[in-house]
Amino acid sequence: MKKIATFVIILLGWATILQAQERSTFSPEDMDFETNYGHFNFWEVKLHTGGHVTSREEVEDILSNGYTGNSGLECNHPDASNGSGFTSTRNGIGFALFNVGSKEVIGNPSGLFGFINLPIIRRPKFVLGSDISVGLSYDFNPYHVDDNPQNSVIGSKVNLWAGFFLTGQFQVSMRSDITAGLGFIHFSNGRTHTPNMGLNMMGLHIGYTYHYNPIKNFTKTIDPDFQPPIRPEIVKYPKPIVTPYWEFTLFAAGGIVSTERPIGEEQGPRYPTASLVLDVNRRMTNKLLLGIGTDVFYDASIVEDFGETPSSGTDYMLLGWHFGPQFMIERFTLVGQVGFYYWKGNPDIRGNYYFRAGGKFDFTDHFYGQISLKTRNGFIADWIEWGIGFRFMNKEKYNANKSK
Repeated sequence: MKKIATFVIILLGWATILQAQERSTFSPEDMDFETNYGHFNFWEVKLHTGGHVTSREEVEDILSNGYTGNSGLECNHPDASNGSGFTSTRNGIGFALFNVGSKEVIGNPSGLFGFINLPIIRRPKFVLGSDISVGLSYDFNPYHVDDNPQNSVIGSKVNLWAGFFLTGQFQVSMRSDITAGLGFIHFSNGRTHTPNMGLNMMGLHIGYTYHYNPIKNFTKTIDPDFQPPIRPEIVKYPKPIVTPYWEFTLFAAGGIVSTERPIGEEQGPRYPTASLVLDVNRRMTNKLLLGIGTDVFYDASIVEDFGETPSSGTDYMLLGWHFGPQFMIERFTLVGQVGFYYWKGNPDIRGNYYFRAGGKFDFTDHFYGQISLKTRNGFIADWIEWGIGFRFMNKEKYNANKSK
């Protein structure tokens, strides 16, 4: 009950902040009667229900309750079109409550997240969209050899969580929508603590969305009869012709990993990791980059794979090459790559291939930050890469595409 009360307080407080405006800064000259005048905000509440997938037999009993969650306030300022070629994206922030099973063993986590919704099918009163949510979850009860040995899936109090949803949005009035769909949620700490089997949940969700335009707080003091639009009018623009160009990126990242011991024993120590990545990318469309590159990895936890202390620093290193697409959404870029090792200091470790999944955010045209998960031997988490990158490109062609 305490967390539900906190959720309601946050929801109401968020709505109050977004509605509040400094009316003294608004004058009649600021009035604009264009079609999409104002800020098209919304808040939304969702209920999720479903079950766990890919769990160990010894924890099935404590996970059998499935999960529920509520996404809190989500605010939106959609444009009719943006630089990525997507139309009327919805994005914002939210707060979530989860019930993932036994509170005594797993905990009673909450979370903060950012999200973006990309429309797939649009009809006058129906939109089918894909939602991507990424955030931090906290209040887990992690594994402890003495205090909580039953928890063999999560070893940290704070974890990353990601959600992927397919959502139908049904308009019931100018201000209200009913939403429903299905989705997948994953909790993990990227092996910063062990155990790290993670939690994977799949199920259905239903929700209610309320739309509003806070510009009314301004305009009613100037023209009480003026009714600003509640929802944006979707304006279709011709798809811009993209000028293809090459770009080179250099990305440096660090991380922390923990080695895993058998359940019932104290988990292993934590070690530093590092990644240096050089990519060559080809801009194909307003949304898509295709690239290939090389990786230099350093993993101090490799010391535990040797029978004795490695003889040189290169024993901690791995070299690989990768390829994959990148999808651009305004300043955000989703990264997906598959890679293969061509040299390892210790030939018997880490398997033969790996994946990288993550996201970039452009601080400037050249500098960007990136958080990504590197895996080993498929989809087993290896470590989280926290880093910064620099982009080299043909500035003339890059600016030509930005202006379209």
